[in-house]
This record gives sequence, C-alpha cells and structure tokens, in this order.
Amino acid sequence: MKTVEYNFFVEDMSCASCVSRVEKALKKIDGVIDVSVNLATEKATVNTNANVELETLMSAVDRAGYHAVKINDQHRQLRDASNENS
Repeated sequence: MKTVEYNFFVEDMSCASCVSRVEKALKKIDGVIDVSVNLATEKATVNTNANVELETLMSAVDRAGYHAVKINDQHRQLRDASNENS
C-alpha cells in the first residue's frame, strides 16, 4: 500500500489542548495513518493512504477552529510581503 506524508502549518494554536484538538480532527479522516502536530513550530505532519488529499486534511483543521496553511503558500506570502517593502 502506497502512503503519502503531508506537511503543513497550523495557525492559531496556543496550547497543548489545541494540538490535541487538531490531532483528533485529523485522525477522524478515513485513510489517516499517523498524525504529529508541533505547537512550537505550528507544523502538522500527517501520514495517509495515497487516496487522501491535502485539501481534505486542511479542511478538517479549519473546521476544528484553526487555520491550515500550505507550507509553500506561507513562504510565498512572506516573500511577497518582503518584496512590497523593498
């Protein structure tokens, strides 16, 4: 069985309970194998079956009351902001 590892940022977490809520929301998704959410880095790592889409994971985080951001999107936003200030 092919598996996929997704990494994305989770914004608006402030405590261990927030991490637990995000992990619980992600683990409810059919096909999720393993979830790790780090409060300090605001990063989620999710291992899934190949049929699970990143957008499904991110939507679950958003429904749990937090904000999921693709890592590339956030880097792009930071780069765009620095270009505007130049």
